[in-house]
Amino acid sequence: MAGKTLRLFFALWPDEATRSAIAALSQEVIVETGGRGIAAENMHVTLAFLGEQPARLVTRIDARSAAAAPRFELTLDELGCWAKSGIAWLGASAIPAGLAKLEQGIVMALAALGLEGDERPFAAHVTLARRIARPLRTRMVQPIVWSVDSFALVSSEAAATGRDYRVVRKWSLAH
Repeated sequence: MAGKTLRLFFALWPDEATRSAIAALSQEVIVETGGRGIAAENMHVTLAFLGEQPARLVTRIDARSAAAAPRFELTLDELGCWAKSGIAWLGASAIPAGLAKLEQGIVMALAALGLEGDERPFAAHVTLARRIARPLRTRMVQPIVWSVDSFALVSSEAAATGRDYRVVRKWSLAH
């Protein structure tokens, strides 16, 4: 299967406590917006989207330099929506230095392979609902503080209920 491809992206993958807190807020947002929920096990912050790539690329990606970024706390405290794309999200009103360093390290790791990430500017957020029927007013919410100690390379596959995500590689951040 030399021609097999994977749809790949780098992401922050939450621990169970963080995931539960995000999922609880997501349920409130679904009621408020009439949107379609995201499975709790699929909730994440995308760091860089690589798109369809040859499966063999997974073993060639060396993100150790990005892993030199320090561990950090990400405070998810802003709720909003992109009405045009029908997405409700939970985001960070401030980007910690460790996250900025990690995102830049990933961009450099991709460049070393001749790849580019998403052209859109990085916006740290977790998608809470898709296909929202009613827009959500952007507002501050009770903060969810996430102690980030790792990041992952994730594959995305079409499924009957949307997409299934699978962590294919994981890196720990520096202490």
